[in-house]
Amino acid sequence: MTPDTPGCPGDLGPWGVVALAMGSPSTPQDVQPFLEALFSDPAILSVPLGPLRGPLARLIARRRAPHAARRYGLVGGSPLLSQTRRQVSALASALEPDSLPVTLAMTYTEPGAREAVAHMRELVARRLLALPLFPQRSSTTTGSGLARLRQEAGCNRMATFEASPYPRLPGLVDHISRALQEQVHRLAEEGLAKRTAVLLTAHGLPERVVAAGDPYVDQVRETADAVRDAAGLDCPVCLGFQSRIGPVRWVGPQVEEEVSRLAAEGKVALVVAPLTFLCEHLETRYDLDLELRSTAWTHGITHYHRVQTVGDSPLFIASLANHVREQIRLIEGSAQAP
Repeated sequence: MTPDTPGCPGDLGPWGVVALAMGSPSTPQDVQPFLEALFSDPAILSVPLGPLRGPLARLIARRRAPHAARRYGLVGGSPLLSQTRRQVSALASALEPDSLPVTLAMTYTEPGAREAVAHMRELVARRLLALPLFPQRSSTTTGSGLARLRQEAGCNRMATFEASPYPRLPGLVDHISRALQEQVHRLAEEGLAKRTAVLLTAHGLPERVVAAGDPYVDQVRETADAVRDAAGLDCPVCLGFQSRIGPVRWVGPQVEEEVSRLAAEGKVALVVAPLTFLCEHLETRYDLDLELRSTAWTHGITHYHRVQTVGDSPLFIASLANHVREQIRLIEGSAQAP
């Protein structure tokens, strides 16, 4: 690994950790500006638009905002920001003995990369480890936040290093697998062992993004395989992708298709576990808890249980802190190699 600031020596001084997240609207009035920022990003709306990108993003945001605001309202708003802050605070406490300060940079809401770099500059950090709060890497999530951090850090003569993805992070895999074991065991006690299935879910991507070499889907499957192996369940465990939007082809199978298939096979109990979301937000509270639950019910699935995201689980935070330490050791080791 090499720093993103050209010409810098290997030892650049103290470290700081910048956790990267996408952000979320805090109030109904924030929904349209959030969507406009989202669709202004070439990583999200990847077609070449030139000067038309801004006007098109505003048009899409204006049309989508009422529906999105209604969905946020139905779940009482998004807990993503508050849960992400608690997650980052817990990580900061775990890394305090290592003298590794941690701050947060959101891609589409505040605080952004500028605030994060300014904070780290006050703490005299000269090397930044960018830690995406996405276990699996994608240009549509990690890429945009990282690019903004690199730009701000470069203007302040700081070196930025990207932490490796962590699709098999023990604290993530163990948290999900234990929660699955608990729910499946409860259903077995109700006499539903042979009529239970597990559906692992992940946010989807357009097929064109995957065809361009994005590693996200392969890493999602890594997580799914690790969870399946760790849980060791006797019931079927399948993977589906969610949150498809627009007319383009998305990677599949879609979660709705998997629910229909499992119901046709005689399953009446379904345990759902999101693999790519570390905190609760619209894609879990609305897409899974309301929409997918309703879909399951219409197909005859009468027992529906959804596993909560890891949030600031001590098991997950300890594992993520170890990942940070290991990444810094690797970077420093490569800088000292002849």
